[in-house]
Amino acid sequence: MRAPPPAHGVRLWKHFQHPTAFASAGGIRQASDVASYHRRLTTAVRNLTVPRLSITIPPELDDRLAELSGESGPYESKADAVRELTRSGERLPEVERERDALRDQLAATNARADDVGELVEYVEEERRIQRRREERERERESAPVWRRAAWWVFGRS
Repeated sequence: MRAPPPAHGVRLWKHFQHPTAFASAGGIRQASDVASYHRRLTTAVRNLTVPRLSITIPPELDDRLAELSGESGPYESKADAVRELTRSGERLPEVERERDALRDQLAATNARADDVGELVEYVEEERRIQRRREERERERESAPVWRRAAWWVFGRS
């Protein structure tokens, strides 16, 4: 069992410990009413122990919070949205470090890709040169003696 909250919440705390008995004594008969009452009571007790904060925001941020907390939004209330976005903001430095590390990895990968591209160009050029040498060697071997002598004396053109 949980420890009771400060003295100003003792009366609510008794109701929180036995919400169904209290609710049925108060005339609430349906299970959905009991669940609703329990939710409100839980929120009331939580509000006794959690600091409250009031802020002023521009209308466009209020509209965005309304979108996030509406029926189609991922949060039940604007307060839930603000809490989760605040927690996300706390993780921001870690996410930025991860992003920077990924950018560094990408730069290193791109540098390796550039090196590989240069190596491929070099190998292709060497193959072209080697094919040309092989062609000239075959041409020299198949050339008649008088032509080889002319190449020897005058150089090959």
